Amino acid sequence: MAAEFANVQDWAKHNSTVINLSKTKAINFYNPRAIPIPIPPSISHTEQVTSVKLLGVYIQENFSCDIHFKHIITVSAAMTGSYSWLNSGLFQVRDSIRQAVILKEGRINK
Repeated sequence: MAAEFANVQDWAKHNSTVINLSKTKAINFYNPRAIPIPIPPSISHTEQVTSVKLLGVYIQENFSCDIHFKHIITVSAAMTGSYSWLNSGLFQVRDSIRQAVILKEGRINK
């Protein structure tokens, strides 16, 4: 990873761009069905994070959308003043869909 970051720094220098190392973060993506392997940060002065916000969308290291959905629900509820209705309603729909998928696949969720 350090070699690839060196390439990015070279590109930035060649294009007269400055990379602000105090704001640079690193995220390691992994398959959510696999056990994540902790990878120590190989780039000095970077913070290792589990999620990032990129162009208004929260991206998590395990490709889950939980943080993004919670953010959208919170912002929508603040705009409409109906947080309790949105929160309970959307999560009930999500749980119903999850149960339907589990039943379709023949698994029982206990």
